[in-house]
Amino acid sequence: MNFLFLLISIFLLFTSCSQDSGDNSLVRSTQGLAPVNQSELNQLKTQKTECAEAEGCPEYIAKIIVFDSTASQISNENEMHFCTGTLVSKNLILTSASCLTKTMRTQFGNNCSSLYVQFAEVGKNPAWLGRCSQILSHTSEEQWLEDKQELWRNDYAFIRLESNVDRKFAFADFSGINQEHYDVWSVDQVSRSRGVIRKKNCLALYNSYANPFAQEKHSPFIPLSDCEFNVKNSSGNTGSAVVKSDHLVGIVSKNISPKVIEAFKTNNRFLTELNPIVYASNLSCLTLLGNSLPLPAACSVEIDRISLAKLQNKLVKDPEVYRENIEAVTNNVLEQNSYFKYDVDFLFNNDDQNVLDRWFEPKLKIKCFNDYKSWLSQSKFRHPLFRYYKKKFTYYASHSNWKIVLKFDEYFYPLSQRSLEPGTKDYYIQFSPRSLKKNGYSDVSIEHPSLSDEAEADEDFELIKELKDCQS
Repeated sequence: MNFLFLLISIFLLFTSCSQDSGDNSLVRSTQGLAPVNQSELNQLKTQKTECAEAEGCPEYIAKIIVFDSTASQISNENEMHFCTGTLVSKNLILTSASCLTKTMRTQFGNNCSSLYVQFAEVGKNPAWLGRCSQILSHTSEEQWLEDKQELWRNDYAFIRLESNVDRKFAFADFSGINQEHYDVWSVDQVSRSRGVIRKKNCLALYNSYANPFAQEKHSPFIPLSDCEFNVKNSSGNTGSAVVKSDHLVGIVSKNISPKVIEAFKTNNRFLTELNPIVYASNLSCLTLLGNSLPLPAACSVEIDRISLAKLQNKLVKDPEVYRENIEAVTNNVLEQNSYFKYDVDFLFNNDDQNVLDRWFEPKLKIKCFNDYKSWLSQSKFRHPLFRYYKKKFTYYASHSNWKIVLKFDEYFYPLSQRSLEPGTKDYYIQFSPRSLKKNGYSDVSIEHPSLSDEAEADEDFELIKELKDCQS
């Protein structure tokens, strides 16, 4: 082993001396490491990480370089992918477990010699390259069998380095993630060899359809929006640091599933274009980093498919989702009718198998006669020759054919949309002007318009006995 170290050191010395340009400090920093093979060493020498922010970048943000010998079947070079890591102690990096290879996650412990960490030159701190010596802890491998990110509890990995890093490390904050904007620092891998540290500004979402388990600041896995990430392993964004005032509060995991987005778009469920959404692990639910406080109760919320379905159904059935449009349609329907005062019922399809297809349509419900003494003397209510009040009078009430449907906004919050369908809704109403004049009341029969086949409706015909004036 000492002989191998000597050969590598001699190789690096001659290589660094012979370079005409490039970051020699980076090459020198690889001295003393024992790469798995020569190919990894050659690729490491080409890697650069730099800060793209005018105000500077945090010292603790690093690019993670992972070589995966199982990913490439046709090349002699191991496949290389990139992530973002955060220095949280002198030799400890926090990142996403999604950044690790399957071998690293399943075999655990010391099997991480193909994972490297590169820091950019920031201020007086020179570029620095180190290697993983041990994976201390990470998310359970069983979680990766679940294809729905909404059902993940967290996505993290703690990586111990072979040597200490002489840099300021991030302050681990366990106070939780509030529903507000956060700075998120990530390494964007803009080419195979160049990584750029950039700052994004993201909004944490509570009670979104994207993850209804995220309901408060200690929820374990919280969606972020208003910022765009590319969390494919080649991009570098996985493991990005969620920061508030230089306090680390979360770690970026994966984007919302493209399959979910495509299914919703295909069925025209979005009222506006969905903003990019990515999930983040909440530091308040992690037990390492010297967090001796008991975990908040929200960290232990039950997460499974049944619970997810219940919470998502609760979101889309919330009356507040439909209230504004129901009020607007009610006012429009009532403006179009006279003789009676009405309530407006809203019939809906009660399809529990697919609550996403939820919709409502209005139906007039007669309450009482609307001040009949002011209009009963009109000639239409009397016989044209003998002038006595008619025993039966037929009145056709109608209103616009409104429909209220479930949609989702740019943050995946449920909302509703009202639309005018073709035609009108017509009601065939009969009452007795003679009885109304003589007794102050009349029986009223109503034949309701045809409603959508799936609507939960009463019988098409309704009889109201001895309906009186609203002022009675």
